[in-house]
Amino acid sequence: AEPAEAPKAKKAATKKDAKAPKQAKKASPIATKKVSAAAKVQDCDDTGPKFWLFKSEPDEYGVDDLRKEKNETGFWDGVRNLQARNFMQRMKVGDQGFFYYSSCKVPGIVALVDVAKEAAVDQSALDPKHKYYDPKSDPAKPKWYGVELKFKRQLKRQITLTELKEYKEGPLAKMSLFNSFRLSVQPVTAEEWDFIMALEDKDA
Repeated sequence: AEPAEAPKAKKAATKKDAKAPKQAKKASPIATKKVSAAAKVQDCDDTGPKFWLFKSEPDEYGVDDLRKEKNETGFWDGVRNLQARNFMQRMKVGDQGFFYYSSCKVPGIVALVDVAKEAAVDQSALDPKHKYYDPKSDPAKPKWYGVELKFKRQLKRQITLTELKEYKEGPLAKMSLFNSFRLSVQPVTAEEWDFIMALEDKDA
């Protein structure tokens, strides 16, 4: 999790847009591909993003920790940022996400996850003995929520932040990772998702 909010719990687990140069567009590994079905659905769907990015510190809660959970499914708790909470409240079962390692030597995307259960009250905020307890969270009107995430698969290779930044002035110019970098839960557009997934098979 990011410095602006509590890190991932062990138990669960307006800048001006830059224009992409012509050469950046040609360098895209998916530039010659047709828009995916996912992207087309995204364009017609006004309910919001169906793809997300979840940040976690690997020493606090890593992919291996998620895989050790029952059915490789864990509750994503400890989020204490209102915008990130709102994003989770919009999630639906079946939404897909990138598992991203942050605040570490080599940050980047390491695995894929699916939303297995929609937003529910984050009980860690209501537990005085829990390290993520929030005394301002009223049990009668809970403030913090989380979702259940299920491990899908490890990426063939880590897609590092350094590599993603190579496309910051191109296909990923509007990506929240660069424009709202302190958020630990972020939306990803279908086009960004497809582009990054294509990078997986490209030599770093």
